[in-house]
Amino acid sequence: RILTRNTYNFHFQSSITCRWHALFDLPSFVQCADNEDITSISCRSLKACVIQDTTFEAALAEIFMADLVVSRDSIQSIAQALNDGTCNVVAGGVLDVYEPTIRENGYSGAYRAGIKRFSREPLALVTREDDALWSRFVFWVVIGTFFAENEGITSQTFSRMPAVNLFGPDFTTMLKDSTMAVGSYAQIFQRNGGDVLPQDGQNALNQFLTSPQISSLPGII
Repeated sequence: RILTRNTYNFHFQSSITCRWHALFDLPSFVQCADNEDITSISCRSLKACVIQDTTFEAALAEIFMADLVVSRDSIQSIAQALNDGTCNVVAGGVLDVYEPTIRENGYSGAYRAGIKRFSREPLALVTREDDALWSRFVFWVVIGTFFAENEGITSQTFSRMPAVNLFGPDFTTMLKDSTMAVGSYAQIFQRNGGDVLPQDGQNALNQFLTSPQISSLPGII
């Protein structure tokens, strides 16, 4: 059951990340990847790392010749490939190429995120089809993060979230509790690569009163 969607964009970073969402290593290669340039003198040595057996690998193969694509089985092995010069850009989702992530896995060179989006991969929360009650509970927790953002409520001001009677008297503070724990959708987004990926497109659907994801919360006490 799909409850909500996020789009992760494919970037390049010198060494690349696919929105190329981050190209890593030599910053000049970010521009090469963004421009799909593999023929000019400064771009001929471009090599793009990507996690193997992913949709990003398939997308990369359609953009560049096969011998320019370097597949690895983990972010850690990609960081090593960037450090030793096996590749000079990385293609992947924003969280794959997020600077703290790549550095935590051992990359020590220059970092620059690309701007061009090469692909979109919708991701969603999924719950068990045979547990309708839990699915509804998760749904309303997610909707609560949208509501909090729309109302300007954060993890610091969680007490402003309404009490609800969606799941009986034991769960009247469920939205207050979840907001205290993780904050609004905007806060969650910012913690997970928001400084690299702008909150636009489908990630901004809940920012306006007319947006499809904004709805009145039923059962408000």
